[in-house]
Amino acid sequence: RIGEGGMGAVYHAYDRNRQEDIAVKVLLPHLLLHANARERFLSEAKISITLAHPNIVNVFDVQRDGDIDFITMELLKGQTLREVLQARKSARKLFSVDEALVLARAIGSALEYAHKRTVHRDVKPENIWVTDDGSEEGAQYKLMDFGIARVVSKSQMTQTAMVIGSAYYM
Repeated sequence: RIGEGGMGAVYHAYDRNRQEDIAVKVLLPHLLLHANARERFLSEAKISITLAHPNIVNVFDVQRDGDIDFITMELLKGQTLREVLQARKSARKLFSVDEALVLARAIGSALEYAHKRTVHRDVKPENIWVTDDGSEEGAQYKLMDFGIARVVSKSQMTQTAMVIGSAYYM
């Protein structure tokens, strides 16, 4: 087990077909009996599979094994932007303007691409992954967790009665 969010736990696994390490996101056990939670989890998978962008986590497949639904995706090395921000705050090392621009461009590009099909609705530091492989390019950023995203349609674009997301970031 390498992580957990509001909807699922993430595990490190090896995919024999792909012959590579992957991440497997499984719906949390206490949510298995809730139809709405299952629907949101499967909706995330269906949306994420259609998104192919260098700054969005790559989702390979959604499957069911008995009563367990799971998503297979690329295994990311690094940490969330929240963890990076906390570490930098402790070290009193602010982002430079150039670093902030790289981050803003990467996530802005991901959102621009995703918004052709869906609206993320929960952009926050916990849903941005930061990788740094020591290359000249430095940190790379990936948007993840489309769990409360919705496919864009005219009826949804005008709907105002429902509010979903993380209140602090809305």
